[in-house]
Amino acid sequence: MVHGDDRSRMVVVPVHGRRDLKPGTMRAILHAAQLTPEAFRALL
Repeated sequence: MVHGDDRSRMVVVPVHGRRDLKPGTMRAILHAAQLTPEAFRALL
């Protein structure tokens, strides 16, 4: 993912077939993206 306003901010999101992300991995992705779980859900 790349931030829309700041192209230098990038977050790697792993894709492993049909397996779900582990909760800790999801938290780390949200932290790196500077998003709260609520803000992420609002984007879905």
